[in-house]
Amino acid sequence: MPYHFSKWRHAIQVAQDERSIVDVIQDYLDTVAPEKLEAISEESRRVLSARPLDLQTAAVIILHEELRHRGDPYVGAVLHEIAHTLSAASVRIANLGVEPSTSTGNWPTPPGAE
Repeated sequence: MPYHFSKWRHAIQVAQDERSIVDVIQDYLDTVAPEKLEAISEESRRVLSARPLDLQTAAVIILHEELRHRGDPYVGAVLHEIAHTLSAASVRIANLGVEPSTSTGNWPTPPGAE
């Protein structure tokens, strides 16, 4: 199955809570071809296969591996795909419950940022 970030991004955006977002990511990871997962480091494979999935930790580890990677472009593309998807999910989780102000359409000011 080819990778379609827009499909996964949409699923992440419509998920209503953290558990649903993690479920989407686990579904995504189930679609990643085994040969792609074999191309990444053991540490990354281990964090991606952990259950329950620690999404934020997995995103950071994959992003770090992507940034350090200097080898095979195929591996770099695999890392980028996974990192991009996990990052979108992590941002969505971070934004759960944070909604624009209905009166101004602006995002609320974080505490202490006045």
